[in-house]
This record gives sequence, structure tokens and C-alpha cells, in this order.
Amino acid sequence: MDFDKLRKKFWGDSFFDAKAKKWKTDSKSEEGKELKRAFAQFIMDPICKLCQNVIAGDKDKYEKLLKSLEINLSSDE
Repeated sequence: MDFDKLRKKFWGDSFFDAKAKKWKTDSKSEEGKELKRAFAQFIMDPICKLCQNVIAGDKDKYEKLLKSLEINLSSDE
């Protein structure tokens, strides 16, 4: 998806129905389930999940998440 189009989807009333693989402007899936706003689903949830795993000290989970997000951390040590 084009970066500018995707960026616009993250703000306002945009929802992604993963099962139907469709962007929607209402919060209900085709099956009637409640959908999360795109910003929460694609931006906030991964950040919160990463923070929770770091705080919990679950190195395997946060390293896996960092790898899937293509985030490489380096150390000056």
C-alpha cells in the first residue's frame, strides 16, 4: 500500500478487518465483531506489547517482536 494512503488510514475512523482483508470506516467486521482503530491495531498495540515484554524481562518475546518489526538495537559496549 502507498505510504501516504496508509498514513491517512491510521488517523480518524479507519478500521482494518484482517479476516476480510478490507479497510472499513465502521467498527464492525463483516461478522459483526468489534474492530480496533487502525492506529491502535498497527501502532499502539505493538508498542505496548514490546514495553510489557521488556518490563516483564521476557527477552525471547521482545527480541522476536523487534525482529518482526525490523528494529535493530545496538550497544556501545
